[in-house]
Amino acid sequence: MPEERKKRKYILEEYFVSVVLILMLVLYFVNVVSRFTINFPILFTDSLLTSLFPWVTFLGAPAVCFRKMNIAFTLVTDHIIPRKYQKYVELFTTVVSIFLFSLLLYYGLVKTINDFQYNNTINNLNNAPRWIFSAGIPMGAAAYIIRTAQVSVRAFRSKNEKGGPL
Repeated sequence: MPEERKKRKYILEEYFVSVVLILMLVLYFVNVVSRFTINFPILFTDSLLTSLFPWVTFLGAPAVCFRKMNIAFTLVTDHIIPRKYQKYVELFTTVVSIFLFSLLLYYGLVKTINDFQYNNTINNLNNAPRWIFSAGIPMGAAAYIIRTAQVSVRAFRSKNEKGGPL
Protein backbone atom coordinates (compact mmCIF):
# COMPACT_ATOMS: atom_id res chain seq x y z
CA MET A 1 0.00 0.00 0.00
CA PRO A 2 1.51 3.37 -0.98
CA GLU A 3 2.28 5.84 1.73
CA GLU A 4 -0.30 8.52 2.24
CA ARG A 5 0.85 11.93 1.19
CA LYS A 6 0.75 14.85 3.51
CA LYS A 7 -1.52 17.60 2.37
CA ARG A 8 0.68 20.40 1.17
CA LYS A 9 -0.21 23.90 2.27
CA TYR A 10 0.32 26.49 -0.41
CA ILE A 11 1.24 30.06 0.31
CA LEU A 12 -0.29 33.16 -1.25
CA GLU A 13 2.60 33.70 -3.64
CA GLU A 14 2.19 30.21 -5.10
CA TYR A 15 -1.47 30.81 -5.84
CA PHE A 16 -0.76 34.16 -7.47
CA VAL A 17 2.11 32.85 -9.58
CA SER A 18 0.01 29.87 -10.67
CA VAL A 19 -2.88 32.06 -11.81
CA VAL A 20 -0.61 34.48 -13.66
CA LEU A 21 1.33 31.66 -15.35
CA ILE A 22 -1.91 30.03 -16.51
CA LEU A 23 -3.11 33.40 -17.82
CA MET A 24 0.20 33.89 -19.64
CA LEU A 25 0.03 30.39 -21.13
CA VAL A 26 -3.54 30.91 -22.39
CA LEU A 27 -2.69 34.31 -23.87
CA TYR A 28 0.38 32.95 -25.59
CA PHE A 29 -1.53 29.96 -26.95
CA VAL A 30 -4.38 32.14 -28.26
CA ASN A 31 -1.89 34.48 -29.88
CA VAL A 32 -0.06 31.64 -31.64
CA VAL A 33 -3.30 30.05 -32.82
CA SER A 34 -4.68 33.33 -34.11
CA ARG A 35 -1.40 34.16 -35.82
CA PHE A 36 -1.14 30.87 -37.71
CA THR A 37 -4.79 30.04 -38.37
CA ILE A 38 -6.37 33.36 -39.29
CA ASN A 39 -3.12 35.28 -39.88
CA PHE A 40 -4.17 37.88 -37.34
CA PRO A 41 -1.84 38.21 -34.34
CA ILE A 42 -3.15 39.76 -31.16
CA LEU A 43 -0.61 42.54 -30.75
CA PHE A 44 -1.12 43.46 -27.11
CA THR A 45 -0.30 39.94 -25.86
CA ASP A 46 3.45 40.33 -26.40
CA SER A 47 3.55 43.49 -24.28
CA LEU A 48 1.23 42.02 -21.66
CA LEU A 49 3.28 38.84 -21.34
CA THR A 50 6.49 40.85 -21.03
CA SER A 51 4.89 43.11 -18.43
CA LEU A 52 3.58 40.20 -16.34
CA PHE A 53 6.97 38.53 -16.23
CA PRO A 54 8.32 40.62 -13.30
CA TRP A 55 5.29 39.63 -11.24
CA VAL A 56 5.93 35.94 -11.86
CA THR A 57 9.66 36.28 -11.27
CA PHE A 58 9.60 38.39 -8.13
CA LEU A 59 6.67 36.61 -6.49
CA GLY A 60 7.98 33.19 -7.49
CA ALA A 61 11.26 33.79 -5.67
CA PRO A 62 9.68 34.02 -2.19
CA ALA A 63 7.73 30.83 -2.85
CA VAL A 64 10.93 29.03 -3.80
CA CYS A 65 12.68 30.43 -0.73
CA PHE A 66 9.82 29.33 1.51
CA ARG A 67 10.11 25.77 0.19
CA LYS A 68 13.93 25.92 0.57
CA MET A 69 14.25 24.93 -3.08
CA ASN A 70 16.44 27.82 -4.15
CA ILE A 71 19.79 27.20 -5.77
CA ALA A 72 22.52 26.79 -3.21
CA PHE A 73 26.21 26.09 -3.50
CA THR A 74 26.73 23.76 -0.56
CA LEU A 75 30.22 22.47 -1.25
CA VAL A 76 31.76 24.97 1.15
CA THR A 77 29.17 24.62 3.90
CA ASP A 78 28.89 20.84 3.73
CA HIS A 79 32.51 19.81 3.33
CA ILE A 80 34.90 22.60 4.30
CA ILE A 81 33.32 24.52 7.17
CA PRO A 82 33.00 22.56 10.43
CA ARG A 83 29.44 21.63 11.40
CA LYS A 84 29.44 23.81 14.52
CA TYR A 85 30.03 26.94 12.39
CA GLN A 86 27.46 26.18 9.70
CA LYS A 87 24.70 28.06 11.50
CA TYR A 88 26.81 31.22 11.31
CA VAL A 89 27.24 30.76 7.57
CA GLU A 90 23.47 30.35 7.29
CA LEU A 91 23.00 33.53 9.32
CA PHE A 92 25.48 35.37 7.09
CA THR A 93 23.72 34.27 3.89
CA THR A 94 20.38 35.30 5.38
CA VAL A 95 21.67 38.76 6.25
CA VAL A 96 23.23 39.22 2.80
CA SER A 97 20.05 38.02 1.11
CA ILE A 98 17.87 40.39 3.13
CA PHE A 99 20.27 43.24 2.39
CA LEU A 100 20.20 42.60 -1.37
CA PHE A 101 16.44 42.33 -1.47
CA SER A 102 16.16 45.47 0.66
CA LEU A 103 18.07 47.29 -2.06
CA LEU A 104 15.76 45.78 -4.65
CA LEU A 105 12.77 46.85 -2.58
CA TYR A 106 14.05 50.41 -2.33
CA TYR A 107 14.91 50.85 -6.00
CA GLY A 108 11.75 49.03 -7.07
CA LEU A 109 9.72 51.45 -4.98
CA VAL A 110 11.57 54.40 -6.52
CA LYS A 111 10.79 53.10 -10.01
CA THR A 112 7.15 52.38 -9.20
CA ILE A 113 6.64 55.80 -7.61
CA ASN A 114 8.31 57.50 -10.58
CA ASP A 115 6.10 55.57 -13.00
CA PHE A 116 3.06 56.64 -10.99
CA GLN A 117 4.08 60.30 -10.60
CA TYR A 118 5.01 60.78 -14.25
CA ASN A 119 2.03 58.74 -15.48
CA ASN A 120 4.22 56.43 -17.55
CA THR A 121 2.15 54.14 -19.72
CA ILE A 122 2.64 51.13 -21.98
CA ASN A 123 1.49 52.13 -25.45
CA ASN A 124 0.84 48.62 -26.74
CA LEU A 125 -1.47 47.92 -23.81
CA ASN A 126 -3.85 50.78 -24.60
CA ASN A 127 -1.79 53.13 -22.43
CA ALA A 128 -2.03 50.97 -19.31
CA PRO A 129 -0.23 52.47 -16.32
CA ARG A 130 3.30 51.11 -16.11
CA TRP A 131 3.37 51.33 -12.31
CA ILE A 132 0.91 48.42 -12.06
CA PHE A 133 3.46 46.13 -13.65
CA SER A 134 6.57 47.59 -12.00
CA ALA A 135 4.91 47.25 -8.58
CA GLY A 136 5.69 43.53 -8.77
CA ILE A 137 9.37 44.26 -8.09
CA PRO A 138 9.02 45.89 -4.64
CA MET A 139 6.14 43.62 -3.65
CA GLY A 140 8.16 40.54 -4.55
CA ALA A 141 11.23 41.90 -2.76
CA ALA A 142 9.20 42.56 0.38
CA ALA A 143 7.68 39.07 0.22
CA TYR A 144 11.16 37.57 -0.24
CA ILE A 145 12.47 39.41 2.83
CA ILE A 146 9.54 38.13 4.89
CA ARG A 147 9.87 34.55 3.63
CA THR A 148 13.65 34.55 4.16
CA ALA A 149 13.17 35.71 7.74
CA GLN A 150 10.49 33.06 8.31
CA VAL A 151 12.65 30.26 6.91
CA SER A 152 15.70 31.38 8.89
CA VAL A 153 13.82 31.68 12.17
CA ARG A 154 12.25 28.27 11.60
CA ALA A 155 15.65 26.75 10.81
CA PHE A 156 17.35 28.30 13.84
CA ARG A 157 14.56 27.15 16.16
CA SER A 158 14.66 23.60 14.88
CA LYS A 159 18.46 23.42 15.01
CA ASN A 160 18.62 24.93 18.49
CA GLU A 161 16.09 22.38 19.73
CA LYS A 162 18.04 19.54 18.14
CA GLY A 163 21.38 21.05 19.02
CA GLY A 164 22.79 20.41 15.57
CA PRO A 165 23.93 22.52 12.67
CA LEU A 166 21.52 24.10 10.22
